[in-house]
Amino acid sequence: MVIYVPVGSNLNITMDNLESLPHNLLLVQNTTDVPGEDVGTTGKVLLGIGVTTTAYLFAGYSKSSESASYSNIAAGTYWLACGTRKHAASGLFVNLIVSSSVTAPYVVINKPVIQPSGFS
Repeated sequence: MVIYVPVGSNLNITMDNLESLPHNLLLVQNTTDVPGEDVGTTGKVLLGIGVTTTAYLFAGYSKSSESASYSNIAAGTYWLACGTRKHAASGLFVNLIVSSSVTAPYVVINKPVIQPSGFS
């Protein structure tokens, strides 16, 4: 999934964790195409949901909902990623593109190569 938003947008983000396994959500200005085991080594952590921007590797919440906001986002490429160690590297992230050529937010969802059972 790729989320596109205009430069200067205010992001209001809510994460619902329905699992018993703790997760968190970070806004990361990335420096690589794919996150590493620690997203902070492959980008700059700008916002933490359910955690701080420095203590996210082993912290999170389960079966709960958390929200946060980020104002006036600059042009660039970002991730919305689970900061728990190895989670983003295992695929728990989406791309966020902020561009002056985007006039209204939109989302592009690509069909996965391998379709999980129960989905069509």
